[in-house]
Amino acid sequence: AKPNAFHEKTYEGRIKTIDRNVSQKSFGRVVKVIAVVDNPQGELKTGMTGYAKVAAGTIPVWKAFSLALVRFVEVQVWSWIP
Repeated sequence: AKPNAFHEKTYEGRIKTIDRNVSQKSFGRVVKVIAVVDNPQGELKTGMTGYAKVAAGTIPVWKAFSLALVRFVEVQVWSWIP
Protein backbone atom coordinates (compact mmCIF):
# COMPACT_ATOMS: atom_id res chain seq x y z
CA ALA A 1 0.00 0.00 0.00
CA LYS A 2 1.12 3.55 -0.65
CA PRO A 3 -0.53 6.33 1.39
CA ASN A 4 -0.96 9.64 -0.42
CA ALA A 5 1.02 11.44 2.32
CA PHE A 6 4.06 9.15 1.90
CA HIS A 7 3.90 8.29 -1.80
CA GLU A 8 7.57 7.27 -1.85
CA LYS A 9 7.11 4.56 0.80
CA THR A 10 5.56 1.14 0.40
CA TYR A 11 3.86 -0.70 3.27
CA GLU A 12 3.08 -4.39 3.17
CA GLY A 13 0.04 -5.96 4.76
CA ARG A 14 -2.82 -8.35 4.20
CA ILE A 15 -6.47 -7.98 3.20
CA LYS A 16 -8.94 -8.54 6.04
CA THR A 17 -12.27 -7.76 4.33
CA ILE A 18 -13.28 -7.12 0.71
CA ASP A 19 -16.38 -5.07 -0.15
CA ARG A 20 -18.70 -6.77 -2.61
CA ASN A 21 -19.39 -3.53 -4.54
CA VAL A 22 -17.15 -2.55 -7.45
CA SER A 23 -17.07 1.10 -8.57
CA GLN A 24 -16.11 2.15 -12.09
CA LYS A 25 -13.84 5.21 -12.05
CA SER A 26 -12.06 7.04 -14.87
CA PHE A 27 -8.82 5.21 -14.00
CA GLY A 28 -10.35 1.73 -13.65
CA ARG A 29 -12.41 -0.46 -11.36
CA VAL A 30 -12.18 0.21 -7.61
CA VAL A 31 -12.91 -2.20 -4.78
CA LYS A 32 -12.85 -1.03 -1.16
CA VAL A 33 -11.02 -3.26 1.31
CA ILE A 34 -10.05 -3.29 4.95
CA ALA A 35 -6.38 -4.08 5.22
CA VAL A 36 -4.04 -4.80 8.10
CA VAL A 37 -0.78 -2.99 7.38
CA ASP A 38 2.46 -3.09 9.35
CA ASN A 39 3.19 0.35 10.85
CA PRO A 40 6.42 -0.09 12.86
CA GLN A 41 7.34 3.63 13.05
CA GLY A 42 3.78 4.88 13.65
CA GLU A 43 3.69 6.96 10.47
CA LEU A 44 0.25 5.79 9.34
CA LYS A 45 -2.69 7.55 11.01
CA THR A 46 -6.45 6.99 11.06
CA GLY A 47 -8.22 8.49 8.05
CA MET A 48 -5.25 8.50 5.69
CA THR A 49 -6.01 7.57 2.09
CA GLY A 50 -3.91 5.90 -0.52
CA TYR A 51 -3.83 3.10 -3.03
CA ALA A 52 -2.61 -0.45 -3.19
CA LYS A 53 -1.95 -3.33 -5.51
CA VAL A 54 -3.20 -6.68 -4.34
CA ALA A 55 -1.34 -9.84 -5.26
CA ALA A 56 -3.58 -12.86 -5.56
CA GLY A 57 -2.64 -16.43 -6.18
CA THR A 58 -3.61 -18.34 -9.27
CA ILE A 59 -5.81 -21.40 -9.44
CA PRO A 60 -6.31 -23.93 -12.23
CA VAL A 61 -9.15 -23.32 -14.70
CA TRP A 62 -11.00 -26.49 -13.66
CA LYS A 63 -11.05 -25.31 -10.04
CA ALA A 64 -12.22 -21.80 -10.97
CA PHE A 65 -15.19 -23.18 -12.88
CA SER A 66 -16.08 -25.72 -10.18
CA LEU A 67 -16.27 -23.18 -7.31
CA ALA A 68 -19.98 -22.47 -7.99
CA LEU A 69 -20.80 -26.18 -7.74
CA VAL A 70 -18.81 -26.57 -4.53
CA ARG A 71 -20.57 -23.56 -3.00
CA PHE A 72 -23.98 -24.97 -3.97
CA VAL A 73 -23.20 -28.26 -2.26
CA GLU A 74 -21.76 -26.62 0.86
CA VAL A 75 -24.63 -24.15 1.30
CA GLN A 76 -27.77 -25.63 -0.28
CA VAL A 77 -27.30 -29.38 -0.03
CA TRP A 78 -25.94 -29.09 3.51
CA SER A 79 -29.13 -27.30 4.61
CA TRP A 80 -31.28 -30.19 3.32
CA ILE A 81 -29.60 -32.71 5.65
CA PRO A 82 -31.57 -33.07 8.89
